[in-house]
Amino acid sequence: LQEIVDQIQRLIAKGSVDPEQVYVGGFTAGGVMAAHFAYCYPDVFKTALIHSGAPFKFLTRQKYSENDLGQKAIDCSRTVKHKRLKDILIVHGTKDKISFVSNGAKAVDQALYFMDKNDDGQKNYSLRKTLDAGGLARWESNQGHSVNYISITNMGHAWSGGDPRYRF
Repeated sequence: LQEIVDQIQRLIAKGSVDPEQVYVGGFTAGGVMAAHFAYCYPDVFKTALIHSGAPFKFLTRQKYSENDLGQKAIDCSRTVKHKRLKDILIVHGTKDKISFVSNGAKAVDQALYFMDKNDDGQKNYSLRKTLDAGGLARWESNQGHSVNYISITNMGHAWSGGDPRYRF
């Protein structure tokens, strides 16, 4: 991870990349990596997309509570003072049999914990739900942080546009 972040920071230093336009996203295992990048380098990435992935530090044999997973993300953030990470988008299909729907819910819990603690340094439930309709949910803080969750009905573990010929 560090080598990739170092390369991004070199591009920013050269003026080739706008630091306010650095995003990370991934699908399935890439979604897990996107969570790692977002939580460990919130000073580099402004937005994270976690699609059909799982929470950071979740893929172990240990059982974690929401607070444990959230704290693991906080611990990884290296206590950087300037955090650019403002938005986390989590997308999951309701029929995903590879990365279970519960992984999406746990990823949302972890994101809420992380963003709540990072907006003002306290775990005080400062993100409020502002949208909950038709598979869309959004939580926002007064400091401009947001967690967004899109649950796609009947989608499995694929990004095929719904074409049944391309399911896996």
